[in-house]
Amino acid sequence: MNITTDKCRTLLHATAASALLSALPMSALHAQQAQQAQPPAQQQQQAPISDEALEQFSKAASTVREVRQEYSAEIQSTKDEEKAQALREEAQQKMVVAVQDAGLSVPEYNLIAQRLQSDGELMQRLNQIQSQ
Repeated sequence: MNITTDKCRTLLHATAASALLSALPMSALHAQQAQQAQPPAQQQQQAPISDEALEQFSKAASTVREVRQEYSAEIQSTKDEEKAQALREEAQQKMVVAVQDAGLSVPEYNLIAQRLQSDGELMQRLNQIQSQ
């Protein structure tokens, strides 16, 4: 595997993790967001992302990827929809904890993941951080 493949996988995992985190039950997401004062989305999109935040994102994305891998096979193989939903919720909660343990909120994590999709310079900075 080469470095370019690793970089692409990092972005794909971050994007998948972002999608999973944004699929949290509204009550959990609502409670978290209510605790945090958020500036308007447009201002968030334009705000610079620090190297510290990228380091936190890298750590969180790695753990989120591990959680997703741990749960995905079991979720896909279960025929019981209630069990599958319970497993999804358990996995999502673990991902939220991973993001928070890394020092980010879920909205911050999702913002960075979204920005990485369209900002090549930001992706380069993340790759430099990950290669250190």
